[in-house]
Amino acid sequence: MPAAKKTTKRTRGKNATRANARSSKLKTRSSDYQYDDCPDQAGSEGEASVSSDINEGDLELFRAAFASVKSKNTKKKNDEFLKKNQALVDEARKQAEAMELAGLAHIEQLMRGFETISQPSTNDDISKFADLVGNRSASSRELFETSKLSLEELKADYDKAFQDAEDEGKLRCHFRASQS
Repeated sequence: MPAAKKTTKRTRGKNATRANARSSKLKTRSSDYQYDDCPDQAGSEGEASVSSDINEGDLELFRAAFASVKSKNTKKKNDEFLKKNQALVDEARKQAEAMELAGLAHIEQLMRGFETISQPSTNDDISKFADLVGNRSASSRELFETSKLSLEELKADYDKAFQDAEDEGKLRCHFRASQS
């Protein structure tokens, strides 16, 4: 079918070109309004019309070949694009399924946690906590008492050292006063 269309177009082009070539043999000059026969120009235009017909035919063939190559390249690119998109869609589905499974596992874990929290507690848990707090309280109380005692001893030692230094200073002042 495309070949028939091309020949039809080519035929129309030939006829139009030949008709134009024949009508161009007569020219009007605007200066003197006379008709001239130009035989040497008409021959060259006739040859030009034949070569232009051949060129138009070659151009039509070239256009058809280019269109078929272009459509093949377009189809190939479209196929590659569709394959890449399908791969991306498949990968996204896999990731969505993995995320869904991870989400379901997390929700299940949370539900188990809420179930354990919502169960009534036993006194064992409370007593263990109280023992732990009591042990820490006792040890911190002991540490506080020990540090308080050591601070009091340190204060007594400083007070004694200051008193001894003051007493010695008074004795030296007294001794110098007695020697002078």
